[in-house]
Amino acid sequence: MTERKAMTMGQFDDTYRKEVNSVAPYIQGETEDEVRRKFHLDKVVKLGSNENPYGPYYHARKAILRSVEDINRYPEDDFINTKRVIANHFGLKADNVGLGSGAGNIIETISKMFLNAGDEVLIAKQSYRLYREVSKLMGAKVIEIPLTKDYQFDL
Repeated sequence: MTERKAMTMGQFDDTYRKEVNSVAPYIQGETEDEVRRKFHLDKVVKLGSNENPYGPYYHARKAILRSVEDINRYPEDDFINTKRVIANHFGLKADNVGLGSGAGNIIETISKMFLNAGDEVLIAKQSYRLYREVSKLMGAKVIEIPLTKDYQFDL
């Protein structure tokens, strides 16, 4: 029997996209408990990882519980019913509503649709890290722009 060895990215240097090297690995922030101990605090509300510190919204929880019976089935893949409700609420056509599984998924989808290698993307210096990472993965050149004191681009 042949011994298996763990593969490293170095073994795939000639096959994976070179843009992958331009993205640093994600390093998770400290947990609420770690921050509480580190700074001797009684209460900490973590907002930095795009998590809701208060748990699911009441109506979302009810909808989740109602859907448990069908959890073994894939949901509709185009979310047309959800799009119709949103469109009706805002006076739009359902075709003008785009949905995704979180901000990262939406940013990635838009980037895949519009960014080409060599395109330039303007990003605020202090902004959501995925803007930068997804742009780099698509081969775009990221240009960081400082913000004014009013949080506007300083162009």
